[in-house]
Formats: sequence, C-alpha cells, structure tokens
Amino acid sequence: MEFLKSLRRITEEKDIALIFDEIITGFRICAGGSQEYFNIQADIVTFGKIIGGGMPIGIVSGKAKYLDSIDGGFWKFGDDSIPIYDDKKTFAAGTFCHHPMAMVAAHAVLAKIKENRDTMYVELNSKADYLIDTLNEFFDNEDIPFKGVHYGSLLRFHVDKKYEIFYYGIMAKGVYIWEGRNCFISTEHSKEDIDKIIEVVKETVLEMKDAGFFKQELKKSQNIVVDDESQENNEFPMSLIQQRLYSQILINEFDP
Repeated sequence: MEFLKSLRRITEEKDIALIFDEIITGFRICAGGSQEYFNIQADIVTFGKIIGGGMPIGIVSGKAKYLDSIDGGFWKFGDDSIPIYDDKKTFAAGTFCHHPMAMVAAHAVLAKIKENRDTMYVELNSKADYLIDTLNEFFDNEDIPFKGVHYGSLLRFHVDKKYEIFYYGIMAKGVYIWEGRNCFISTEHSKEDIDKIIEVVKETVLEMKDAGFFKQELKKSQNIVVDDESQENNEFPMSLIQQRLYSQILINEFDP
C-alpha cells in the first residue's frame, strides 16, 4: 500500500497519469475496486468482462483531462448536445464497441452492485476467506506444499508445476479451474458449493499423498535425512500425451 501511495504522490507531482489495470481485480474486493480499498484515486482505470456479467466488454474509465481526447468530452444521447472536443477526439473502434446487449448487461450489473454494495461484498469476501483459510489449515496439517491466496473474491492456489495433476484430479471430481488458474467466487456460489470445493480439494490432495507425490516434502518437514542412493527409482518415461502436456507447459512458460 505504501508503494501505491508513493506512486500516487510522485505522479501527481510530475503530472503523470496513474493507471490502474483492474481487468482481473475490478469489483472483486469492493464496489469501488482497488481505488476504494487502498483509498487511492487513479487517473485512468480499465475494467473487463465482470462489468458485463461475462459478456464481451471492456471499459476504460478516467478523468476528463485524459479521456476527453478519446471520446470528445461529455455529451448526452437524445438531445442536441455534442462532444465539446469533437475535433480533437481519437478514432477508436472494435467489433463489440457499444454493443447493445453488452450495454444492457453492464447497466444491470452496476445497478445490482450499487443497490447491494453494503452487504454483497461482506458476504462475498467471507466466502473466499472461509474457503482459503480452511484449505490452508488443511495443507499445513498434512504437510502439503500448497498454499491458497486471495484478494477479495479473486483467489488461486500456489501449486508447483510438478503437481499439475492436482488440477486434473479436482476436475475429475467436478471442480474445474481453467488453465489461467485464477478463480472467482461469485454471489451465486452457495455455502454448499464452497464446502463441495473444499471436500474435492481435500480428497484429491490425500489421494496424491497416498500415491507418494509429496514424499520428499514430508521428509524435509519431519527433518528426515534422505539418502538419494538408497531411494527406490520411481522415474518412468513419459507417455506421448504426457510429453505433449509437458511441452505445452514449457511453451506457456517462455511465451510472453
């Protein structure tokens, strides 16, 4: 937080725009996003599909000082007003720009947030707190090298790539985490849904533990000296499918 406050102070002193990228984090912690949470007002803020309830939409918001040169300034649809800086605006276009369905969805989402902002985020964030705290306690008790982290309702698991099978295990039990690995708790997730996720994660991790996935970590946590020469050789050649998956992991790692 101190870094952000210092950044805000420096950008104000130097007359530099402070931009918050909230494509992922926007509306996940509170109604005012990171600006409200950290009590820092940015000059320009970007938002993603959450505003449209999942519809294809992206929003660039900000102060008139910066956006008037993009949209020409304030005007109102349905009367004789026109952008006051129409001659200076920048041409910008896109396939779904101002799409009517996306606009209606965005209006509905923002109205819902505005109406329920005092209670919605308390309930939403408490669900994420409960899920992450419960699983982190489980990971610690079982000496599992996993850790859950979250920012409001945005969460993810820190899992080493050698344990990627974890995600396939929970998917086989009905819990899907997409390849980007970010997860989002929504207002539609019930207490039963959260408990089901916890149950599936625990079952999958214990199955991995029983299969010997965490032997080295368990020995380290118990201060057991490992004699590599005396260990059974559990290395086997990868199957063709495993080779393809591993190649994809390497591609994703080095492809910016």
